[in-house]
Amino acid sequence: MSLVLKLRSITQRIIISLIRFFRPLTESKIVRFCSFTATNQRYLSYEGQGVRYLLHAKDAAVSRRIFIGKGDEHQKVLRALDIIQREGLARPTTLADIGANIGHICIPLVAAGVFTRAVGFEPEPENFKLFKINVMLNALDERIQCFNVALGAKDDESLEFELSEDN
Repeated sequence: MSLVLKLRSITQRIIISLIRFFRPLTESKIVRFCSFTATNQRYLSYEGQGVRYLLHAKDAAVSRRIFIGKGDEHQKVLRALDIIQREGLARPTTLADIGANIGHICIPLVAAGVFTRAVGFEPEPENFKLFKINVMLNALDERIQCFNVALGAKDDESLEFELSEDN
């Protein structure tokens, strides 16, 4: 083997070793948090835990939690289902996601087969748009119905929304 090929082989091994060494750092929550807050994009994509999302890059609540790997709000539903089973009650097959936001609760639960279907209600137009997109990104549009409405105690009641600056 020529000297050039030996040097190329050694260089490639060093580069591969460096990539393997630094990969956990680049995938850390703090690095992901910094990249989320520093972006100039309107939307960011995320894929993990068996689901895909299009996230709003200026949402410092739900979208940021998902992007940094803390999108585990659906775990609360799993704990509630455990209680239902312990009490001997029938496990529901359809989830009603009221205030669905971008689908971060119903999408992973339906995708994992915890529920066979879901009905999601999200009144805020931008969140609703992302909710619909995320349902389609995960090929769940046959199993999750999306409604751009708010639910209340009375029919035809008017609601006034106040949107947070960071959510």
